[in-house]
Amino acid sequence: AQTTRKLVNLLTARRREFGWSQERLSVEAKVSASCIQHLEHERSTPTLMTLLKLARALRLDLADALREAQCG
Repeated sequence: AQTTRKLVNLLTARRREFGWSQERLSVEAKVSASCIQHLEHERSTPTLMTLLKLARALRLDLADALREAQCG
């Protein structure tokens, strides 16, 4: 759970670096805006498919992000 939280935090930070709203990310990743909102506010746990879609939209390698979340 802690690694997942760190991974979501990394994705959120990347979204903010891009200057994207949750709505913009939802369009780019083809994930609902409410899903992103719930993830960022710790109200749900992402599926692997959701993580893959978000990482792809944010131009992140999910494996690299996962390693960073586990170490940091």
